[in-house]
Amino acid sequence: MKKNLLFGFLAASALLGAAPLANAGVVLEEDFNQFTDGTTSKPGNVDIAASGKLGDVLLGWTGDAIYEAGGSLFVGTTDVLDFDPHSISTPDLDLDAKDGDIRITLRVKSWTEYGNMINIKAGDTKLSSPYFEDGEWHDFVIVTDKGLPGALSISSASLYSTPFFIDYLKIEQGDEVVPSPTSLRPTDYDGTTFSARWLSVPNATGYTVSVYNKDAKGNRINVKTYDAEPLPEGDTSGNRVIVTVDDNTLKYYFVVVAKRGTNVSTESNESEVIKHVESLAAPTALAATDVTTNSFTANWTAVPDADTYTATLYKTITITEDSDTEILNEDFAGITKGSFDLIDLPSKDPDNLDAYTHTPGWYASTYAFGGGSLVLWPMFGSAFFVTPSLDLSGNGGVVFVDFTAAAGDSGKYKTGEKVTVDLLTQANNETTVLESAEIELDEGAFKNYGTMFTKGAKGTFIRFSYGGTSEVHFDDVVITQKTKAGDKVRTVAQQVETTGLSAKFTYEPAANTEYSYKVYASVNTITTVGMDDVVYSGASNEIVVGGADGVADVAAAGFKVFARNGRLVVDAAEAAPVTVVDAYGRVIAAFEAHQGENAVDCQGFVIVRVGDKVVKTIVR
Repeated sequence: MKKNLLFGFLAASALLGAAPLANAGVVLEEDFNQFTDGTTSKPGNVDIAASGKLGDVLLGWTGDAIYEAGGSLFVGTTDVLDFDPHSISTPDLDLDAKDGDIRITLRVKSWTEYGNMINIKAGDTKLSSPYFEDGEWHDFVIVTDKGLPGALSISSASLYSTPFFIDYLKIEQGDEVVPSPTSLRPTDYDGTTFSARWLSVPNATGYTVSVYNKDAKGNRINVKTYDAEPLPEGDTSGNRVIVTVDDNTLKYYFVVVAKRGTNVSTESNESEVIKHVESLAAPTALAATDVTTNSFTANWTAVPDADTYTATLYKTITITEDSDTEILNEDFAGITKGSFDLIDLPSKDPDNLDAYTHTPGWYASTYAFGGGSLVLWPMFGSAFFVTPSLDLSGNGGVVFVDFTAAAGDSGKYKTGEKVTVDLLTQANNETTVLESAEIELDEGAFKNYGTMFTKGAKGTFIRFSYGGTSEVHFDDVVITQKTKAGDKVRTVAQQVETTGLSAKFTYEPAANTEYSYKVYASVNTITTVGMDDVVYSGASNEIVVGGADGVADVAAAGFKVFARNGRLVVDAAEAAPVTVVDAYGRVIAAFEAHQGENAVDCQGFVIVRVGDKVVKTIVR
């Protein structure tokens, strides 16, 4: 099973490139230069923790799965099925002296190109979790007041315990070691002012807050500083300075340092200033521009406070005869990584699967890739994926869900695993299960399974979930309903997310098909308790791009236009002038239609004007 890195945690308290502290006492310093076997490309093959060499060379050091790597140490194994949290530990140290104030300097590198997160602990107390997103060496400086007696341990904190290299470790203590404050993101920014807040540092005599913007390269610009006194004894109102911004079109950030007399801490974590937004108005969709036979540009108005817009293209098909109609058909052909024998894990865990599916709007949690199949691989709890929002209100809500799947473990088929299929609705962050079915995968190979629901409605979803200890590979999902002539089936064809006010769509004209679009606005914001949030607007008005193609049932206008047996047919209730134009604007037929059916020899996409009405269709 291939193991790429998947992150599900937040890093905290890691500071890069801090200046050295004068006169701080060095408790421990190690560069691991004595361990010369192997390289970072190919670590040694002897576990020096198990062999005893680690403790012999570095008295009192312990660990498990420790290998030499050419002047550094490799912590973990290259076994892709090894998810144990391997660690390396120092000898017992007196880290609670000087009120537990310690400074840790650490140089580490991930085994994978996807990065890692490292847990640094004193006993069972986590001091920090430095985080990095690549396979390069990284230097971290952590200053904390949580020092405790005992060993300092370092281990991988990533979900799969990804191995890492350690090249340098230094621990310092002394009066000059001032713990860094923890900055808190503002929750009250209104576009004019915000409260820069932070947690107190014991025995601090003052603080300095630096507020700034960044240039295109990430360098700080427009830096302003604010000094603040420590809170009086018993004051629990919280440290803060009120900042008035100069330009609310710019992004603001701040950091804080603490002072103890002439000694100054390293900088706090950086806090980004995000405007607190409660709600958004819906955009107004404007008429499409640059309209051709197979493309157009959707347009809309700006919404105050919105930072992103999602333009959604809808496809509405008019059914011409009673039939079983596919509402959704996904074969996951866009998934090219991995296989049944060796699944591939995403380097991140994006909920959105649009990069791999034919129809936008799928999302999943705890999944993997199986080369043409989407794999649910729970590890902890349950894994699931959900279809886009579907209009399943047709046929009285009766809907058929079919899927091809197989259970496996390390390339071997299994039987007896159970998958849950739910019909559900989602509104106001609440999920309601309307119907549910549990299906046992009883074939030791890929097999088609199915179930039927009777409560389909507009805006419903189908969810597939699995909570076992193996893998379930889904090769396809097909959702069908029985439809009658004249029924309309509406699905999402495309979605474009942009920060601008327009989006280009290209589509294939098809008989009996109409395209239209709506726009939604959203903003990344922060709640009043400091949590990340996304606020969405309602939908805009809907813009139809052209008339319905193919069978254009406009009985009120007195005619129908459709293709039959390779000819264009105009069925008129009364005499009317008819003009037929091809995709290039050339008139290919013009005549006075008589009452009843009028046939025209033509092929391809045509625009038909009957009286003052216009219809598009494709003649094959």
